[in-house]
Amino acid sequence: MDRKKLEIAYSIGVLIAIPLIVVVNTVILTQSTNKAFDIELRRKADLANSIISQSSIQLIQDKDYDKLQENLDALESSQPSLMHSAVIIKSNEDLKIVAHSSSAPVELTPNAEMEANLVYNRKGSVATFIDTYDRKSNPAQAWNVMTPVIDEKKDVIAVVSTSLLTVDAQEVINNAYQKSFIVLIISIILIVGLLFRHFRLVGYIRLLAKQRELNQTMNDFLSVATHELKAPTTIIKGYLSNVVEGDFGPVKPKIKEQIDVALSQTDRLNSLVQDLLNVSRVDQGRIEYKFTSVDTTKILNTIIENYRPIAEEKGLKLIFSPVDNLPFVNADEGRVQEVFTNLIDNAIKYTKNGSVNVQQIQKKDTIIINIRDTGFGISLEAKQRLFQRFYRVKTSETETISGTGLGLWIIKQYIEAMNGSIDVETMEGVGSNFIVKLQIK
Repeated sequence: MDRKKLEIAYSIGVLIAIPLIVVVNTVILTQSTNKAFDIELRRKADLANSIISQSSIQLIQDKDYDKLQENLDALESSQPSLMHSAVIIKSNEDLKIVAHSSSAPVELTPNAEMEANLVYNRKGSVATFIDTYDRKSNPAQAWNVMTPVIDEKKDVIAVVSTSLLTVDAQEVINNAYQKSFIVLIISIILIVGLLFRHFRLVGYIRLLAKQRELNQTMNDFLSVATHELKAPTTIIKGYLSNVVEGDFGPVKPKIKEQIDVALSQTDRLNSLVQDLLNVSRVDQGRIEYKFTSVDTTKILNTIIENYRPIAEEKGLKLIFSPVDNLPFVNADEGRVQEVFTNLIDNAIKYTKNGSVNVQQIQKKDTIIINIRDTGFGISLEAKQRLFQRFYRVKTSETETISGTGLGLWIIKQYIEAMNGSIDVETMEGVGSNFIVKLQIK
């Protein structure tokens, strides 16, 4: 049996077993409650008989049956659940009732005679669950208990018979049954609901496992593919550069133009390969961070100087406002350089007119770097997805700009791994401000 069938069998088993356990538990609980009430009722009836017996010994010995009957009537009137009280004596092997309450039968039934003889012989109580009637002549059930009356010589001189109605106890038991049934129904509904969620959860877990397997396969593919692509693109770029530089002889202008285009596209392909390789490394947790004291001012100065010719070629002002004696941050220098290179490159790339302004601010234990441009800006909808992998803002102004949609996602992973944060303030048609926060060493 495969794993999927085992999971289905397990879920069905749970679906059947848990409600069944609840049902069995409810039945056992109500039965034990019923049994406990029966024992308690029998004990109370036996106790009542014992009291009657102790108080009736002298009256029985004196044969004062009228007084004995008055006592039984008084006891029955004070105890609504106590009925059919009677005192039975044996004379010449015959049993007869010598005193009884108003509700007690005058004659002994064959069963009552048998039980009374048993009490005489065993000198112990006998209890029987009987069907009877209450004082309103409604059908009822009761425990009939016969208890011996024993004198000083340890002889049985009479038997006291009393019936204790179970009406009150039965009401309590019925209420307990009803409540248990309601709890049972609610429990089954909840359990069934939980089990349906369990089925869904099993499905989600299976999908998650497949997703992880798929992600791992994709990561492995990316890792292999990028490594395999990196070597040939590097070789292609090297040979093209040699040709352009004249290592193999003079190159005609028209041919040089074509080779320059090929070199540009090779650089683009190298950038894509590098981005894919970084994505694979981030997903597999293979990025190593060497935390040191990093001078953000020095890094930004270098990047600004490298990009100034590119900005001037587009007619843009590239402005940097360094802060003197700015503390160093605790980060990986190489990753910090990648982050600012990407952001400044993007700012120039997505700005047609105006400027790109880079500012530094110290706020408590944080260095805040603002990279503000007067570019195309980003819509609210696009802003919400901006840092997702493979997402690019698609407008008429950006459709001709090359990119993979991976750069911002990658640098966000770098920044967060260095205990920093990145955010963006933007307005469509006005420009964007990328805000990077890094912790001071």
